[in-house]
Amino acid sequence: MTEEPEEKHEEGRQFLPNHLVDEVGVVFLITGIVLVVASLLKPEQAGLPHIFFAGALEMMSAVAPWFATVVLSFLIIFLFVLPFVDRSEERHPMKRKVVVLIILAAIIMWIAFTILGF
Repeated sequence: MTEEPEEKHEEGRQFLPNHLVDEVGVVFLITGIVLVVASLLKPEQAGLPHIFFAGALEMMSAVAPWFATVVLSFLIIFLFVLPFVDRSEERHPMKRKVVVLIILAAIIMWIAFTILGF
């Protein structure tokens, strides 16, 4: 009877929680450094919203604030859940016209609200 050779697997680093915690820590560190440097360079603008928040703020002023908050919350949750829900085999954008139209409409609305906000 012959013995099968033992397979030796290298112990890698686990994604959860080790790698993820390290990467999230780096993101927070870089964000903190950018915010501190920005507030030191232009302290008079530290409390003002930046251009990437202008669309959300304009949307909140255009409709009831509770409605805008609910819509933006659902949008964020939808973007997190979308990869798990969409199990379509097709990945080419030209063969997924409904999804492309929805995303284009959202981008156009966000740009319009951002322009209106400034």
